[in-house]
Amino acid sequence: MQLITIDTIRAFTEHESLTPSRAPRKIVLIDPADRLNTAAANALLKTLEEPAGRTILCLIGEHIGQLPATIRSRCQHLKVPIPAETVALAWLRSHTTQRDQTLRLRLAHGAPLRH
Repeated sequence: MQLITIDTIRAFTEHESLTPSRAPRKIVLIDPADRLNTAAANALLKTLEEPAGRTILCLIGEHIGQLPATIRSRCQHLKVPIPAETVALAWLRSHTTQRDQTLRLRLAHGAPLRH
């Protein structure tokens, strides 16, 4: 998997300062955040400390412990468990007609919403 570079974070922070235009808040997802390289993580710190008004930053990752402590300390941590396979398959069957749902779910490491 490719790392998120400082250039990507710099481009993001240039646009991050824009205010929401169609909603009361702006939500920014960084996924997978655990793929930020060191320079990118350091560049993100200022934005985490002083986000633009009405902006919610969501850092998503499976190995959040790999992020620098300076990033982790500025975030609220929410753990979202992977559902049991039977529960995930039941949900998938009610929401899609795709074939090979069991295989697809296993390839997604049990996360039914992962692309």
